[in-house]
Amino acid sequence: MFRGTKMWLAGVAVVVGVSLCVAIPAALDNTGWLPHERTTAMYFGAAAWRPGAYRDCVALPTQDGSMLFLGCVAGAESYLTPEPTRVVFWGKIKRPDRYQAAMSDLSAWKWRCLRKKDSVACWAVN
Repeated sequence: MFRGTKMWLAGVAVVVGVSLCVAIPAALDNTGWLPHERTTAMYFGAAAWRPGAYRDCVALPTQDGSMLFLGCVAGAESYLTPEPTRVVFWGKIKRPDRYQAAMSDLSAWKWRCLRKKDSVACWAVN
Protein backbone atom coordinates (compact mmCIF):
# COMPACT_ATOMS: atom_id res chain seq x y z
CA MET A 1 0.00 0.00 0.00
CA PHE A 2 2.83 2.42 0.77
CA ARG A 3 4.35 1.84 -2.65
CA GLY A 4 1.02 2.63 -4.37
CA THR A 5 0.78 5.91 -2.49
CA LYS A 6 4.30 6.84 -3.59
CA MET A 7 3.44 6.12 -7.21
CA TRP A 8 0.25 8.17 -6.97
CA LEU A 9 2.15 11.12 -5.44
CA ALA A 10 4.84 10.85 -8.11
CA GLY A 11 2.14 10.93 -10.81
CA VAL A 12 0.54 14.00 -9.27
CA ALA A 13 3.94 15.70 -9.05
CA VAL A 14 4.60 15.01 -12.74
CA VAL A 15 1.20 16.40 -13.77
CA VAL A 16 1.69 19.51 -11.65
CA GLY A 17 5.23 19.99 -12.98
CA VAL A 18 4.15 19.69 -16.62
CA SER A 19 1.23 22.04 -16.03
CA LEU A 20 3.56 24.65 -14.53
CA CYS A 21 6.03 24.26 -17.42
CA VAL A 22 3.21 25.09 -19.85
CA ALA A 23 1.38 27.74 -17.81
CA ILE A 24 4.34 29.86 -16.67
CA PRO A 25 5.72 30.68 -20.15
CA ALA A 26 2.20 31.45 -21.41
CA ALA A 27 1.59 33.77 -18.46
CA LEU A 28 4.95 35.49 -18.97
CA ASP A 29 4.16 35.97 -22.67
CA ASN A 30 0.73 37.44 -21.91
CA THR A 31 2.30 40.00 -19.57
CA GLY A 32 5.01 41.01 -22.07
CA TRP A 33 7.98 39.55 -20.23
CA LEU A 34 9.11 37.41 -23.18
CA PRO A 35 10.67 39.10 -26.22
CA HIS A 36 9.62 38.34 -29.80
CA GLU A 37 12.09 39.18 -32.53
CA ARG A 38 11.09 39.53 -36.18
CA THR A 39 11.63 41.64 -39.26
CA THR A 40 8.74 44.10 -39.54
CA ALA A 41 7.72 46.65 -42.15
CA MET A 42 8.18 50.03 -40.45
CA TYR A 43 7.31 53.55 -41.54
CA PHE A 44 9.89 55.96 -40.07
CA GLY A 45 8.96 59.05 -42.05
CA ALA A 46 11.34 61.60 -43.53
CA ALA A 47 12.78 62.90 -40.24
CA ALA A 48 15.92 61.26 -38.90
CA TRP A 49 15.35 58.78 -36.09
CA ARG A 50 18.71 58.60 -34.36
CA PRO A 51 19.89 55.63 -32.28
CA GLY A 52 18.98 56.16 -28.64
CA ALA A 53 15.82 58.14 -29.45
CA TYR A 54 12.29 56.96 -28.57
CA ARG A 55 9.13 57.27 -30.65
CA ASP A 56 5.49 56.46 -30.04
CA CYS A 57 4.41 53.97 -32.68
CA VAL A 58 1.18 52.38 -33.86
CA ALA A 59 0.75 48.88 -35.30
CA LEU A 60 -1.86 48.06 -37.90
CA PRO A 61 -3.26 44.56 -37.32
CA THR A 62 -4.56 42.16 -39.95
CA GLN A 63 -7.86 40.36 -39.50
CA ASP A 64 -6.19 37.42 -37.70
CA GLY A 65 -4.51 39.84 -35.26
CA SER A 66 -0.97 39.65 -36.60
CA MET A 67 0.94 42.84 -37.33
CA LEU A 68 0.85 44.23 -40.88
CA PHE A 69 3.25 47.12 -40.22
CA LEU A 70 4.45 49.48 -37.53
CA GLY A 71 4.10 53.23 -38.03
CA CYS A 72 6.66 55.36 -36.18
CA VAL A 73 6.26 58.65 -38.02
CA ALA A 74 6.91 61.72 -35.89
CA GLY A 75 4.50 64.63 -36.38
CA ALA A 76 3.02 65.50 -39.77
CA GLU A 77 5.93 64.28 -41.89
CA SER A 78 5.39 62.19 -45.01
CA TYR A 79 5.36 58.43 -44.68
CA LEU A 80 7.59 57.56 -47.65
CA THR A 81 7.89 53.77 -47.93
CA PRO A 82 8.14 51.07 -45.28
CA GLU A 83 11.55 49.69 -44.45
CA PRO A 84 12.02 46.07 -43.33
CA THR A 85 13.53 46.41 -39.86
CA ARG A 86 14.61 43.92 -37.21
CA VAL A 87 12.41 44.59 -34.17
CA VAL A 88 12.44 43.06 -30.69
CA PHE A 89 8.90 43.30 -29.32
CA TRP A 90 8.24 43.18 -25.58
CA GLY A 91 4.56 42.26 -25.62
CA LYS A 92 2.21 40.14 -27.65
CA ILE A 93 2.65 40.47 -31.41
CA LYS A 94 -0.60 38.71 -32.32
CA ARG A 95 -3.70 40.44 -30.94
CA PRO A 96 -7.03 39.55 -32.61
CA ASP A 97 -8.77 42.00 -30.24
CA ARG A 98 -6.83 44.91 -31.79
CA TYR A 99 -8.27 44.32 -35.29
CA GLN A 100 -11.80 45.33 -34.26
CA ALA A 101 -10.48 48.26 -32.23
CA ALA A 102 -8.41 49.47 -35.19
CA MET A 103 -11.50 49.63 -37.40
CA SER A 104 -12.75 52.56 -35.33
CA ASP A 105 -9.42 53.99 -34.10
CA LEU A 106 -6.24 53.56 -36.14
CA SER A 107 -4.11 54.20 -33.05
CA ALA A 108 -5.62 51.27 -31.17
CA TRP A 109 -2.42 49.19 -30.90
CA LYS A 110 0.30 51.39 -29.41
CA TRP A 111 3.99 50.73 -28.89
CA ARG A 112 6.85 52.76 -27.39
CA CYS A 113 9.98 52.12 -29.48
CA LEU A 114 13.69 52.77 -29.04
CA ARG A 115 15.88 53.12 -32.11
CA LYS A 116 19.12 51.16 -31.82
CA LYS A 117 22.04 51.06 -34.23
CA ASP A 118 20.84 48.09 -36.32
CA SER A 119 17.40 47.38 -34.87
CA VAL A 120 14.44 48.73 -32.91
CA ALA A 121 13.13 47.62 -29.50
CA CYS A 122 9.40 48.15 -28.81
CA TRP A 123 7.34 47.82 -25.63
CA ALA A 124 3.57 47.32 -25.72
CA VAL A 125 1.58 50.25 -24.37
CA ASN A 126 -1.87 48.67 -24.57
